[in-house]
Amino acid sequence: MTDHPLEVAVSGKHTPISQLHENGWRVSDGHDVTLSFDSFLAYICNSTGEFSVCKSGYVRHNTGWFSDRSAAYLASGRPVILQDTGFSQHLPCGQGLFAVRTSYDAVGAIEEICGNYQLHSKRARELAAEYLDVSIILPKFLSEVGV
Repeated sequence: MTDHPLEVAVSGKHTPISQLHENGWRVSDGHDVTLSFDSFLAYICNSTGEFSVCKSGYVRHNTGWFSDRSAAYLASGRPVILQDTGFSQHLPCGQGLFAVRTSYDAVGAIEEICGNYQLHSKRARELAAEYLDVSIILPKFLSEVGV
């Protein structure tokens, strides 16, 4: 649905690699990408951003789940397009971070990011610093659990 190149890092003996290639996806080996901290960091830093779908239970129950991988992308100044699990009720979306419900939403977010990458990259980094930094998250978490 988009002319912009997309890549998936995936592993497993039942992965339909040929079908992914036929549908225009670039494919990286998920094991190679996550073999070490350095390989994972390099993969993120060589990416334009992240596009990810979530487990259906997180979406269906609107749990607010948010990936640590998505946080790493944002912290690296890489925009994130993530299927909405309810996190959009807690994090600002529309610049640097996009919560999507449909494939059409995802295509729109891809087009928006590619149309003004510098803005979305800058905003991604700002969101990570403002909302996801450990100095912000940990005290709130410890307070809520009574520590």
